Amino acid sequence: MVRLLHSWISWKCFAKRNKIHYPSVVLFLANENIDYDRQAIYYFKYFMERKYSHKGIIFWSYEESKQMLETVKVEQNIEIKYIHKKILKKYYQYYCFDKFYDNLVFTFVNIPESNQLSYVLNTSEVNEEDAVCLALYGLGKIP
Repeated sequence: MVRLLHSWISWKCFAKRNKIHYPSVVLFLANENIDYDRQAIYYFKYFMERKYSHKGIIFWSYEESKQMLETVKVEQNIEIKYIHKKILKKYYQYYCFDKFYDNLVFTFVNIPESNQLSYVLNTSEVNEEDAVCLALYGLGKIP
């Protein structure tokens, strides 16, 4: 219970410091599947439209993600920020317990253990683009 309370307070402070509030949209890059992260960045603007948001924030914590962000054209109303790996995982664990912000997505494909996305991507015809557009962002179709 104490850990849960600590995570909630930590998130509130983090959200205030980074000006995360509705209708802002937030993407946390987990760097577990580079193609999945790349598709998440590419279709992020469509997720923003779906959520009627004019502000987006993409957080990276791995050097590979930072390098990928440097090669992709990102809209002007999208901020790119760093988050420590440990904090990223802490917020994800808390988010798995309590979906506390509807305009927030993570690109984890392997954790928690019940996350079967990696298995689906490796053993079926579903590709990263399908998974991002239809499952992660809930766009209904691939734009």
